[in-house]
Amino acid sequence: MNDTSQILAKAEATVRAHMEAAVSAGHTFHNFAHTSQVVEAAQELGSRFDLTERERELLLIAAWFHDSGYAEGAEDHETRSAEHAAAFLGSHGYSAEDIALVKACILDTRLSAEPRDLLSEILCDADLAHLGKPTFWDLSSRLRHEKALTRGTILTEQEWVNQELTFLQSHSYHTPIAFEL
Repeated sequence: MNDTSQILAKAEATVRAHMEAAVSAGHTFHNFAHTSQVVEAAQELGSRFDLTERERELLLIAAWFHDSGYAEGAEDHETRSAEHAAAFLGSHGYSAEDIALVKACILDTRLSAEPRDLLSEILCDADLAHLGKPTFWDLSSRLRHEKALTRGTILTEQEWVNQELTFLQSHSYHTPIAFEL
């Protein structure tokens, strides 16, 4: 196992343990399964670009940690997720520059943010890759259920469908490859 594989395995194990211990069962969407799907999508998208080994590694670490902040709730979870990633990277001897890059990628996953570079664009697209999958409505219903359980947001069937359609119509991917996929 090379150094990249080892650090990614450690990131996965760290996030899995954290999410299983700290993220409530009410998070039926923002959980370890979603995180794993985002990592897979980031791998797929990242493989289509001419990324260095280091860029690929940092992208996937950002993907592993991007929702780890949900343990303390949805609001501003990206900031907490970025701090979790920074602590992990710092404990493994990463440079301040690498830590800043990973934190920026995670912070750019805010729906209101505009990605600042290719790695952020890839991570943002990976985070919402489920929009183009056959499982979209199933995953979307999990998000609806999560909002009901964790935020008390109850939507009628029509309100939910309208909300999802509005989101789908307003969303655009940042990379042409994500759009294609």
